[in-house]
Amino acid sequence: MTDGPLQTALRGRAPAALRLLETSWPALLVGAACTGIAVSTWVRPPPALAAAAAAMALSAGLVKDDMPRLALAAVALVCAGLWWGTMRNDALEQSVLSTRMGATASARVVVTGPVGSTPFAVRTPAEVHRFGRSILRERVMLELPVGRAPPQGAVLDVRAQPVAPRAIQAREARTPATAALTTDGCQPTARA
Repeated sequence: MTDGPLQTALRGRAPAALRLLETSWPALLVGAACTGIAVSTWVRPPPALAAAAAAMALSAGLVKDDMPRLALAAVALVCAGLWWGTMRNDALEQSVLSTRMGATASARVVVTGPVGSTPFAVRTPAEVHRFGRSILRERVMLELPVGRAPPQGAVLDVRAQPVAPRAIQAREARTPATAALTTDGCQPTARA
């Protein structure tokens, strides 16, 4: 196997770097995909643009040799991670309860995390399984009146009202938090 011009240049200047690339290329590719997913938190290009850039880099890599192929594969994986992360973040930000902000209805809620108590309210992560007549499965921050805190895993039948999270109310920014529920009171339900 003959060396290309890039490999020859790297061998003369940085043999350790070339050896590292030749032996650790799978880690480089995994790191590229992870970088794309992480960057999608801050940069959200249209999904079609990210997918097209990944396809172009991948197809260009098919006609190149050795190191340029590795570089183009890494670029394609960054773009693919960016596309997948953008799609995932957009899906996480959709909320079924967002159309019902301010409406009050009966709800069945399951406590999913540790309870935090303040002198003003009891707050806990929860999952709404039913709101009014709608059956759904959505994570929320449940705010209960001051009193005894429910244990983790408790199933509560409550009269609830979805409200926007405080971060959205204060900054009107996009956030992964889906909704917060406030309740007038709660009545624990026995689990089957």
